[in-house]
Amino acid sequence: MAVHELPKGVIKLISSSQIISSISSVVKELVENSIDAGASVIDIKLERNGLDKIEVRDNGYGINTTDIYKVCLPNYTSKIYSFEDLENLQSYGFRGEALNSLCAVSHVCITTKTTSDEVASTYTYDNNGTVRDVQLSHQMKGTIVTVTDLFRNIPVRKQFFENTRKATEELKKLEKIVKLLSVIHPKLRVTIANNKCLIWQKTSVNSLRLSLMQVYPNVVLKNLVDFSTSYNEMNLEMLICKRDCNWSVLCQSANEAILFYVNQRPVKDKKVEKVVMEEMTHLFASTLPSNKCPLTLISIKLPSQNLDVNLEPDKTRVFIKNHVSIFLIHVLFLHFYIH
Repeated sequence: MAVHELPKGVIKLISSSQIISSISSVVKELVENSIDAGASVIDIKLERNGLDKIEVRDNGYGINTTDIYKVCLPNYTSKIYSFEDLENLQSYGFRGEALNSLCAVSHVCITTKTTSDEVASTYTYDNNGTVRDVQLSHQMKGTIVTVTDLFRNIPVRKQFFENTRKATEELKKLEKIVKLLSVIHPKLRVTIANNKCLIWQKTSVNSLRLSLMQVYPNVVLKNLVDFSTSYNEMNLEMLICKRDCNWSVLCQSANEAILFYVNQRPVKDKKVEKVVMEEMTHLFASTLPSNKCPLTLISIKLPSQNLDVNLEPDKTRVFIKNHVSIFLIHVLFLHFYIH
């Protein structure tokens, strides 16, 4: 078979279906955009688990008239101007590809209003991310992104998520992603609803402990202690188990038990999980259930230049400069506190 160039439409659909891989990935991207826009309230509404409709509404800054025509075009972003800007990244998003990819696999409308706008407007986008219609709206300040008929042109993907079992699993995954993002922003208020039924809500609170309490029951939080410290421009905030904690309510698999954040970004890090698991096993070998780890939340804030988030499309893995020193802090802290 001869080598030939793929049509642009095929290339676009292939890349878009990798970026927008699931219903939960759509919600993750939209919620991160809302947080980046300074939102203090985010409401997520789904219809038929998100396949028919996903609506993410926030009270953030809104999108100005100039930017609204570019926001769904490929490789347009307000987050960075050059590759070097990644060393000072202050936002979740930066690639400028999610909204454009979303337009390729669904129908997208954005309703927005800034403080300088007299009224809100609703913009409807075509497959390429170009505005094809504009209507006035009564929306208050902020932004509503409405996604309908997700995976309309990827029948196998759509059929996969129409399966009852898969739909239930995906809804749980979506809920977990939103909770992880919400917990690390205590003052953020969030709701999730599916088919007009409220699934979960988080109120605005003043501490990480109170924020986590809206995900885990109070009996779990009673077994955790707070600790914070600073070291070489790095701030550590942790919630870890008490020495005399109740393992039966606190222990889970290490993959589920360790909540790790870097600059408020939820990430998975096998090395960090291993260090925490080894320390817990060493300190509580006689009582800790086999292959289990107590709930542990670790939040690290460090200078952006020490972090590389440009590894994967979903940004759940990062490279941390001088990772060994961070591991040592974890180890020293665990020894210091628990002893």
